[in-house]
Amino acid sequence: MATTIDQHYTTQFGMNWEFLVQQMESRLREYVTVDSVQGKEKTYNQIGTSTARLITTRNGPTVPNNETYDKRWLRLQPFESVTHFDEWDDQLLGQVVLPTSETVRSHAMAFNRKCDELIIDALGGTVYTGATGTTAQTLDSTAVAVDYKDLTSTSGGGTDYNLTIQKLVRARQILEEAEAFDPRYGDQLCIAVSANQIAGLLSDAIEVQSSDFSAIKALYDGQIDTYAGFKFIRTELLDSSTEGVAARDCFAWVKSGIVLGFGNERSVRMAIRDDLSETLQIRSKMLLGTTRLQEEKVVRIRCVETAASTV
Repeated sequence: MATTIDQHYTTQFGMNWEFLVQQMESRLREYVTVDSVQGKEKTYNQIGTSTARLITTRNGPTVPNNETYDKRWLRLQPFESVTHFDEWDDQLLGQVVLPTSETVRSHAMAFNRKCDELIIDALGGTVYTGATGTTAQTLDSTAVAVDYKDLTSTSGGGTDYNLTIQKLVRARQILEEAEAFDPRYGDQLCIAVSANQIAGLLSDAIEVQSSDFSAIKALYDGQIDTYAGFKFIRTELLDSSTEGVAARDCFAWVKSGIVLGFGNERSVRMAIRDDLSETLQIRSKMLLGTTRLQEEKVVRIRCVETAASTV
């Protein structure tokens, strides 16, 4: 049977491997306290405030303050990322190289994102306190509500807002009123938001004709990453939910308030699995854990998701 010339056209296959779009680095690790943990867990001892008492009686009884004491617990958890290549993959790929080094890099990216996910869990989730670490502690109800408008009218009258300048002002006020932050001691104010909140902040600056429009525009354009004293960290890993409208929990915090613990840095091992017909296994593993040290050092900011950017 005769064939036409186009049936003999050849196909050229790419030699390189391209990573699909993803967050490749940890964006939050730099803005928490990083600690090395030996063993399965670590405690952080805490002491409450003391009070200076006025002495009103000569040779009177000694009255102890009896400060409160507590512990915060950080427990390590094992994580892994595993990839298998069949014993024939390398040969059957022909001129295309088996992506072993790219796989190792992919595992590293997965662990970088896992660090951020655990930090976000510590910011807003349940942590454990007490002598045995069995007392659950949730984040205080003190938060910037989704309908927060300003100091004179905390309720927005049924109107929900994305991130606004007034919400940033309120979050900082909460931290400072709790004495959670003092720049003289070298601590750092941080805020984790998604791209939607940065766009919402710029929209708010336009709407209220803020004198800080230029600074917020530079933040939106990526020219700066600090505004209102906060170090802005963009992440798309923050939880979002639908409560009538799409909303997202963002967090403002003080760097010293969150701990990321490592039992070991990431390790990688390649091995031939005889139990799986000489499959090549690439396995990365890591021990990680996080905890929130004090609720006063974290503020939840509830933001409604803007449907479309107006900028």
